[in-house]
Amino acid sequence: MAGELKGVNLNGTMNLFVAYNVANQPWNTHASAFDPSWSDANYDSGYYGLTATQQGTSGNFIGDSPSSLATWYEMRQVIGGTPSTDPIVWEDPVGGAQPAGPVLLTPGTGTGEILLTNGQVTAANSGSSGYSGTAQGSGGGANTIQLASDASSLQNYVGQQIVISGTSPLIEVNVVVGYDAGTQVCTCANPWRNTISAATPYAFPGLLQPAITFELQENVIGPPPPT
Repeated sequence: MAGELKGVNLNGTMNLFVAYNVANQPWNTHASAFDPSWSDANYDSGYYGLTATQQGTSGNFIGDSPSSLATWYEMRQVIGGTPSTDPIVWEDPVGGAQPAGPVLLTPGTGTGEILLTNGQVTAANSGSSGYSGTAQGSGGGANTIQLASDASSLQNYVGQQIVISGTSPLIEVNVVVGYDAGTQVCTCANPWRNTISAATPYAFPGLLQPAITFELQENVIGPPPPT
C-alpha cells in the first residue's frame, strides 16, 4: 500500500507516522504485526515509527500504510524520540473518511436542501448552520460528541469527517459512524484523544461547500442516428 498516510507540519521538521488498527493497537515495524497494547519502550526503540516524507518544501508529509488492517494513524514531530517529547501534530483515518453509502437527495427549502427553480437544481450548501459549532451539554464521551443545538435534524452526518480543536493533538479528526437527530449526538469511529467538553469547537469540512448549480436538459426525441 502506498501514500495512504498524510499529514501537515512546518517545512523542515522531522516527523513520523504511527498506524493503529480498529482496536487501537499500534503497528510494530520490528515484529511486522500490531502490538497487543502501546509500549513506550517500543516507541523509544523506533519500532512504531513509519517514514513521513515531505513533498518538496510544502510541509505536506506522506507515508505508506503498513497493513490493510490499519484504520487510523497519527503523525508525531520527532523532537526527543520518546512519546512524551514527540507531540502529535496530525491524526486521520487511513485513506481519509469514506462515505457510508448512497446519498438520498430530498426536496426542501432550508440551508443544505435541494432547490428546483426554473429548470435549475441547486444543492444549497451556502451558510454554515449545522456544519460547525461548539459542543453542548457535557460535550461528549469516549467516542461521541453532542453537536450544538442548531445541528440539523435532517442532515445525515454519518460518513462525514468531523474536525475538533483540542490540546493534544491541537487538531483531531474522526469519522461519524452514527447520529441521533433527537439528541444531536454523533458516535465516531475512534476514541477521542482529547477530552470533549461543552467548549469544544467542531466542524464538518465536507459539508462546508459553496452552492452547486446545474441545469436540467430536455430529452430531444427524433430519428435514430445513421448506422
